[in-house]
Amino acid sequence: MCGRFEQSETRRYYANALGVDTSEHSWEYGDHIAHYNIALGLCPWMITLNNGEIELIGMTWGYRTPQEAADKKKTWICARIEKAKTGRYFGTCFVKDE
Repeated sequence: MCGRFEQSETRRYYANALGVDTSEHSWEYGDHIAHYNIALGLCPWMITLNNGEIELIGMTWGYRTPQEAADKKKTWICARIEKAKTGRYFGTCFVKDE
């Protein structure tokens, strides 16, 4: 069950937790987004601010290198903190020190 999470509150709850005022915002498709077992490869909703406007986007949960994306391989999520920056897999996510 590694990497699973729940997203069981409303969109308004999560936006307010991030300090976004949603008092004058109405959500397309309603406010509730109850998902209790979001697993790798699923597409949960992400709340973002873009130029001061709330956006709700679906984003695949997980990571894959550009080559793996081209090869349509499965996504990954697990990385050990002590190897994430230097490992061959997740190392591509970090800016290299000069």
